[in-house]
Amino acid sequence: RLQGDWSSDVCSSDLRALLARAQSSTGQWSATAQTSIVINGLPTLSTFKASATATVPAQPLTLTVASASDPNDSANVEMYFDVNNSGKIESAIDQKLTVTLNALGQFEAQVLTPATIGSYKYLARARDTYGAISTATLSATVVVTTPPHIDGSFDVTPGIVARGLNFTVNVNNVIDDDGTISSVSYYRDVDENGQLDPAIDKLLITDTTASNGWTQSIASTNTSLITGVNKLLAIAKDNRGISSAPALAQRSEEHTSELQSPCNLVCRLLLEKK
Repeated sequence: RLQGDWSSDVCSSDLRALLARAQSSTGQWSATAQTSIVINGLPTLSTFKASATATVPAQPLTLTVASASDPNDSANVEMYFDVNNSGKIESAIDQKLTVTLNALGQFEAQVLTPATIGSYKYLARARDTYGAISTATLSATVVVTTPPHIDGSFDVTPGIVARGLNFTVNVNNVIDDDGTISSVSYYRDVDENGQLDPAIDKLLITDTTASNGWTQSIASTNTSLITGVNKLLAIAKDNRGISSAPALAQRSEEHTSELQSPCNLVCRLLLEKK
């Protein structure tokens, strides 16, 4: 029979000693033999999330687990791409991802989103030094979708305006293939590179009303505009928060815009001094 104090915490997570001895028919005891057993508690993990819940194909994505713990020792985190979208980890099927610790001490995996449109799952679980796996498997769902695009012209009327007067901006035929357009924003392209650089370019106005044909009036006194030629950008955003990809429009002599390729259009506005 077992010898030792098992009166409490018998199922707690700890290293426990087991003692055994034999007793003869005359009541004599043998020497005590000793061994040990680990009563192992399961690891846990918390807060698994993706850096974006909706994005476009083949884009960088960061997966993060805030923490993992184990009552006996330490725990690591395993992350998987759920290949068959089953919602459970199947080691023979799912793609195991490389997990590292970031500067905040969180578990992190850097991946590219799939190249095909669809809804995808990523899974995470904890494993301790004894090989025990957490009861919970956490999941993060990411929708891979097409960005919105502007298939019509980007017009500025008039193309030359005196300070103090207003001008009108408008984009035509704004489309999202698998959702809806939530807004069109107009920017001054400060560095004139034809790309939206949020830290550099100046937002002039955002239109959230599709019924007006994405037409807005802007005051030429807007402090983000300069006297002279202003290069303007139009960016569409869909209901998932995805913005149109950069593309340029062909500028005419009248400083209006004719579409060259879809998405992010550019035209020039010349502000004249009075």
